Amino acid sequence: MSPLLMTFTLWPLLVAVARAEELLDETSAGGADPTVGAELTIITLRADAEDPVASSTLDADTLREEGAGQELAYALRGTPGVIVWSDSGNGRGYTTMSLRGLHQTRVSFTLDGMPLNDPEDSGVYPSNLADLGGALDAVQVQRGAGASSLGAPSLGGAVHLISASPSAERGGSLRLGGASYQSGEGSLVVETGEIGPGLRARAQLSGRTTEGYRDGAFMDQGAGYLVAEAPGRRGDWRLLVFTGQMRSGLAFYPAHEDDLALNPRHNDLLPSDTDRFGQTIGQVRWLGAPLDGGEGERSVTIYSNRVAGSFVLSDPAGDLRFGLDGRALGVITTTRRPLGAWELRSGLSVSHFQRVHRLDIDAAMQYTNQGVKLETAGWMRLDRPLGDRWRVFGDVQARAASFRYEGDVEVSPVSWVFVNPHLGARLALAPNVSVWAGAGRTSREPTRNDMLGGADNLTEAVDLSAVRPESVLDVELGLDARWERGGAELTVYHMDFKDEIAPTGEISELGLLLRQNVPDSRRSGVELGLHQRVGPLGLRVSGAFARASIAEWTQTVPLVDTTGAELGQTSVTVTDTPALLSPALLGSAELTYSRQEGRRLGLTWQGMSPSQLDNLGAAGLTTPTYSRLDAWGAWETRPDERGVCFGLDARAQNLLDATLWPSGTTSVVARQTQSGEERLRGERFYLPEAGRSVWVSLRMEW
Repeated sequence: MSPLLMTFTLWPLLVAVARAEELLDETSAGGADPTVGAELTIITLRADAEDPVASSTLDADTLREEGAGQELAYALRGTPGVIVWSDSGNGRGYTTMSLRGLHQTRVSFTLDGMPLNDPEDSGVYPSNLADLGGALDAVQVQRGAGASSLGAPSLGGAVHLISASPSAERGGSLRLGGASYQSGEGSLVVETGEIGPGLRARAQLSGRTTEGYRDGAFMDQGAGYLVAEAPGRRGDWRLLVFTGQMRSGLAFYPAHEDDLALNPRHNDLLPSDTDRFGQTIGQVRWLGAPLDGGEGERSVTIYSNRVAGSFVLSDPAGDLRFGLDGRALGVITTTRRPLGAWELRSGLSVSHFQRVHRLDIDAAMQYTNQGVKLETAGWMRLDRPLGDRWRVFGDVQARAASFRYEGDVEVSPVSWVFVNPHLGARLALAPNVSVWAGAGRTSREPTRNDMLGGADNLTEAVDLSAVRPESVLDVELGLDARWERGGAELTVYHMDFKDEIAPTGEISELGLLLRQNVPDSRRSGVELGLHQRVGPLGLRVSGAFARASIAEWTQTVPLVDTTGAELGQTSVTVTDTPALLSPALLGSAELTYSRQEGRRLGLTWQGMSPSQLDNLGAAGLTTPTYSRLDAWGAWETRPDERGVCFGLDARAQNLLDATLWPSGTTSVVARQTQSGEERLRGERFYLPEAGRSVWVSLRMEW
């Protein structure tokens, strides 16, 4: 069934369900009072303001202004510990973020409580959904292991997306924009307002296009978003359908620094190396009172998340077309209610994921296989105030998962069971000053790519249990302070990893990171945030000071003589080595000027220190220092008598036209000297970021 047909099929179904429930309630005794337009809260995932968790929340206006027509992750770069880069170089298309130096596949992503990470490889694909940020009310970034929840366990943190709720008033918006590198965008939002007893809907159509900064890295995207709510006497119903299509020119290989010196937009992949994917997310949620009619709430969510498409890589043997078609189906139930002086939150989730992998060469099938993953999780949390100053909480997640590979080679399935506990407390030192502490252990299983060593298809049996699960013990201390026109946050953390499945710095032929277990590794750091307004001026600063190290790292590299002739291979072992792509210093600062409501000007700076391109710690094999300055402005009119207003957003990015290479990899060899000593030598490859560029967007709201 097509996404559009599914939308129009489910819409009358939602109306019918709401009406049937009302008729049922009219003939039932003791029904709860109706709550028209009740807010459908995410009661298990999003951190409360008083939770002992390091978090930052961005509202819809911030997502629009900071995103600047780029993928959603770019709006999060002002958050402590976040690094973002893109394959295309201009922030449109395939984008990657890391949190505290941990790749996004080690970060939990959710949409209204539904897991977004694909269960097989823990990937997330925001590029499939054009202008995803425009369909959201807020995004919350939690740093560290934080609190337990349902869905994919988080090692580095969690990113929770909160979808925009339909308005009770009829209205909408139209937005058109353009940017450098032949980039364009458009979005139309329609709010139906009340079209029945509490029935309302929000629909959005969005499209984006760009030729990309890097050669051949074009991107065309289109997406549709529908959210509908229908309250009834026994609870509130919510339907969400997000669907999108994209096609792009591939650019996932970093470029050699010598090639970038000749052409800053260099891309090793060919114009014929392209992909086309689609994604459809469907979610139906019911939210109501507890079974006994007491205080609190409970919810049931049924969801589906399908990603399907293919990509083509040129090869002397012909065009290699790799096809993927995967779907996750799941059910989540949650409850929140008082339990004496405590508040109890709990939940259960069950999910099934299946994805088919296929390779065709010039339309002739070469192989097909599939991965099947089952997950079951239960979660419970208790928290309570102790007097006027203390608040304590504890939670635990119990989770079971299994994976099996089905292909030409018979492979024994593998399963895991994890228990992830957390404890925390907050103490109010003054009405607007508090300190908090939290500690927890989180464990998770390897991905399919980890277990198969980067292979898309097995030609011989492997032991899926050979790659061990990874775990982290995370201890955090924090200080939060608020005053009339500002505030500050400080977090100190130490994360002790066991059997971390760490990236090696190598990339598979399909563009996926290769990883291996390391018995002992750790990450420690200090994160800070400050915001202050003085008259028309506003200042926002965030920073992170961190050290990430691996106790012992062993890597096999080619061995060459002094002339470069290959002699074979050698094993290199280093101790207490810095972890790759984990800079010691990371910061951002934003200065804004706003003397009149609806009119703002600002300067934004972002920077980070060099970081290693691999885990060998060789001198010089690092990213260069990163320093980027943007200038931006936002202008809005007041609504006229018809409720119509206009807005203009503009941003000049990389104002100083700096050379920016935020990520990359390296190729290392050991050179044997005449005395027999082996010395490491390497070549550097980078993912470049665009030079000076502009973005302008005009919108009309009614």
